[in-house]
Amino acid sequence: MDYTFWIPVILAIGSLIWNLMQQRSIENLKSKNEKANLIHRIQFEKEFGIYEDLWAKLIELRNSTGQLRPILDYIDPNQTEEERKTERLKKVDKAFTACLLSFDKNKPFYSKEVYDEVEQTIRTVKKEVIEYQHGDVSDRNYRDQSEKNLDKIVSLIDNTCEIIRQRIGIIKVKD
Repeated sequence: MDYTFWIPVILAIGSLIWNLMQQRSIENLKSKNEKANLIHRIQFEKEFGIYEDLWAKLIELRNSTGQLRPILDYIDPNQTEEERKTERLKKVDKAFTACLLSFDKNKPFYSKEVYDEVEQTIRTVKKEVIEYQHGDVSDRNYRDQSEKNLDKIVSLIDNTCEIIRQRIGIIKVKD
């Protein structure tokens, strides 16, 4: 029996089997990578949509809260102080409720840093609403406290913006 003929044939068959195994391994890795990219893309789109929705609600909350005790105020002479307060509080309540619902409903889908900043914002808005409802306009600290609360709200929302920007940069879609 001539082994010189069979050795190259066996090596060729072995090489063919090795190449097929490697090809399957490569295809398996490609499939896993495509699946990971799809999941990453879906996560990005979900998180981006949540941030977009939350951001719009935060801006509305900031603006309506800022109108509780504006520096320059238009006062309708046909409206009582109580009616004016009620109207302003309704606007804040509407924005607050929308923001809080979005915030609570999507808690598992965004980063803890965003959660912490928005939670602080909500607490500060609550504080401003309580001080507006029960504050005394003749108190010297009434206006100062309003400015402090609004500055803190603006600062917290600006921080939230930066955290969202960083987060979106981290989770950007890979092509």
